[in-house]
Amino acid sequence: MLNAFNSFQNYNGTQTSNLVANIDGNLGYSFYPNFATCPLFHPSLTTTNFLFLNLSLIQAVIQPVAGGGKQIFWNSATGLTNVLEYTTNLSTSWKMLFTTNGTGATVTVSDSNNVPTRFYRVRVNY
Repeated sequence: MLNAFNSFQNYNGTQTSNLVANIDGNLGYSFYPNFATCPLFHPSLTTTNFLFLNLSLIQAVIQPVAGGGKQIFWNSATGLTNVLEYTTNLSTSWKMLFTTNGTGATVTVSDSNNVPTRFYRVRVNY
């Protein structure tokens, strides 16, 4: 999804077509001008039309533990609630395994469950 930002074009104030760029539905917006340098919701240069994004990647690693289970660790998002969740079938139903207030340090969580089809994700509450 983030690669979609690379294909955006600047809004130069005169364009009347090709302004709408639909990004993955997870963002839930359609952006009118493409945003290489000036991200706007609509093609008019007012302060209420600017779109501000703060994107950070969280690097999560999952390793098997001797005797069974897994160890999950990631670089936590500072000052925000970091939530480790799991599911067994990649559905929309995720269960919370662990939650913490991020400090920027690496968080390490052990999950003793031996289910081979257990999937994990780290979610940050903004």
